[in-house]
Amino acid sequence: AKDLISLYAKRKAAPGFAFPPDDYLQAELESSFMYQDTPDQALATQDAKRDMEQAHPMDRLVCGDVGFGKTEVA
Repeated sequence: AKDLISLYAKRKAAPGFAFPPDDYLQAELESSFMYQDTPDQALATQDAKRDMEQAHPMDRLVCGDVGFGKTEVA
């Protein structure tokens, strides 16, 4: 547990790249997708985007059973 706490503290303090919020081009790309996201996919996408807008390394894992839309979220 001590090693994990140390690791997470270092990751939180490390500089990272903060992506800008989505613009109209991202919205246009997403609206061109053939399928509608499920509520869980939309939430996972929203959470990942929020993480990517932070200025520290992202720490999120998207997981699930085969056929449940992980690729669409990615």
